[in-house]
Amino acid sequence: MPKNDQALTGLLQMALRCYQTGQFEKATECCHKVCAAAPEQADALHLLAIIYAKNCEFSLANEFFGKAIAAAPQRADFYSNYGNALFEQGRFEEALRCCQKSLEYDSANAGTHNILGSIFLSTNQLNDAVDSFRKALVMQP
Repeated sequence: MPKNDQALTGLLQMALRCYQTGQFEKATECCHKVCAAAPEQADALHLLAIIYAKNCEFSLANEFFGKAIAAAPQRADFYSNYGNALFEQGRFEEALRCCQKSLEYDSANAGTHNILGSIFLSTNQLNDAVDSFRKALVMQP
């Protein structure tokens, strides 16, 4: 288990590279090592949440999103990604709240507006869906 910040940073970078190349088991292993040495390391917690959500292990994903947000409560990307995971679980009201919280910190995130559009579409709020999708397109054509 790494002890110093430089080793933890290297391990976290390795986890991200593994995630980006589809080596999810190795990425998970690296993140858990980081968390063992630094339990409040928000980026490692967040990456674990994303990996678990990608693998439809939503109970674990939700747990790690909660830990990541507790460790870094002003990270818009954490709320947005959690909102997306909640959307995938059909938990639309919670997903909506996460996306709204994300937009409080970063109102210009096209991805969050796109998720909101999907939530509104799924809940038959068509005018809101159109508005959200339009905002996303304006921000990121």
